[in-house]
Amino acid sequence: MNILLTNDDGIFAEGIRILAETLSKKHNVAVAAPANECSCTSHSLTVFKKLSYEKYGYIKGAKGFAIKGTPADCVKFATKVLLDFTPDLILSGINNMPNLGTDVIYSGTVNAALEGAICGFRSIALSVLHEDDGDYRFVSEFMLKNVEKFHRMMTTDTILNINFPSGKPERLRGVRFTKLGTQTYSDEYIEHINDADERHYTLIGDMIKTPENAADCDVELHDGMFVTITPLHIQMTNFDALKTCADKAVEIEL
Repeated sequence: MNILLTNDDGIFAEGIRILAETLSKKHNVAVAAPANECSCTSHSLTVFKKLSYEKYGYIKGAKGFAIKGTPADCVKFATKVLLDFTPDLILSGINNMPNLGTDVIYSGTVNAALEGAICGFRSIALSVLHEDDGDYRFVSEFMLKNVEKFHRMMTTDTILNINFPSGKPERLRGVRFTKLGTQTYSDEYIEHINDADERHYTLIGDMIKTPENAADCDVELHDGMFVTITPLHIQMTNFDALKTCADKAVEIEL
């Protein structure tokens, strides 16, 4: 298959390098990733500003491009301008932390895959709770074994968000297809004052257990040491709410 890799940790990240080197054993692989780390950039795109790139030749077995933009930029720009092939699949990752529950809204990793779906390509986001490079190697070998199976079960309007609670196979209890849960944090802004008496703020926070989460959601199954796979749809309409509200249009005044 022709596979495009991207991420939000940057083209220098070990996760994307190991994934590219592993998949290139059987597939035609190109890498288009941010020149800098871009976590929590969500689906941001560079518009009305110049976008540039440099060739990156340090990944064995794959063409590489370092793009001075966001993860979503990398997917759009690579598929429209840089690639000399049409991707059969876009993989975003391997991220060095999980992307579970409502965190997918903020994730550059997940939203790069969603941009792939918007552009009409089958796309997958990959994340692992990283301890060492062996975790990336396990996830990469997992994808080498299963990537064609995933490709056959997918459509171009839905991505797969895959999270590994560990890259140590002896710790894992299995694989589950599941729904998103909720991630909650104790958000706190820390104030900083510089010598010019200017204030700026840093957001910090610890994860809070969410009691409303169903036992079979991705957050809880991840805690139970299951690899979770969640299909995410680019159609964001709440159809139940639409049915409830549709016949009330006559009440809205122009």
